[in-house]
Amino acid sequence: MANTDIQYEKSDIRFRSSDTTFTNSQCLFIEYMDVIQMPWFSFLSFLQINDKLNNMLNIDMIKYLNPSNLLEFYINRKNKNILVELCREKYNALVLLDNLLKEQMRQQSIFYQYNLTTNMCTFIQNIAASKLVKKILIYYEENIPAIDEDIKTRFGNFAEYVWGPMPEVLKNIPNDSTYIFSDVMNIIQLEENDKLDYSAILIPVEFRYNYVDDNKTKYLVDIDNLLKSHVFKWGTFKIVD
Repeated sequence: MANTDIQYEKSDIRFRSSDTTFTNSQCLFIEYMDVIQMPWFSFLSFLQINDKLNNMLNIDMIKYLNPSNLLEFYINRKNKNILVELCREKYNALVLLDNLLKEQMRQQSIFYQYNLTTNMCTFIQNIAASKLVKKILIYYEENIPAIDEDIKTRFGNFAEYVWGPMPEVLKNIPNDSTYIFSDVMNIIQLEENDKLDYSAILIPVEFRYNYVDDNKTKYLVDIDNLLKSHVFKWGTFKIVD
């Protein structure tokens, strides 16, 4: 009789189990900014008609763009912080620009009232109604009442607003979870906080700031390389049609 014993390297076999009908359905963890809502885009629209920051920002770059072209400018920005795109050279300090953008997001609730329903909003509403996912958490790094109000308006009690440093927030996320990020660099956060294995990840296709090149063919994070040492699923989605 032929020898049918098969030798496996330890790393060749990985086991996966779940106590729910669908894998990665214990929790949906979703970035608020650029997935649920676009307050930074609302701020950009405000800058078109307000010259208070004109000494720091080159508003002429966007001043005469119609809403459609302004959204294209926003989606194709190379930096996550939209102010970096507009900044005059002598003010080009990332800490200054980050603090300025965060301050505007804290102080101006009107930026959260922009009426744009993203594809992900519709998806989450359907998921919430079907009750296929045990927990839906929507994340931003700071506690901003306008975000909490917007989430409650959109999703009622089906979704919860969570905030704080991401490593601290991730400690309470079940391993059998799906992450929907606007920022591809957050995949590194998952790896560093032991949340990458057995997760599922969705990344938007549109935002230029996630890519190395203008053609949007190579992400800033080498996902293929991560798949060699971790077990996870990932895919893409469109923010708007």
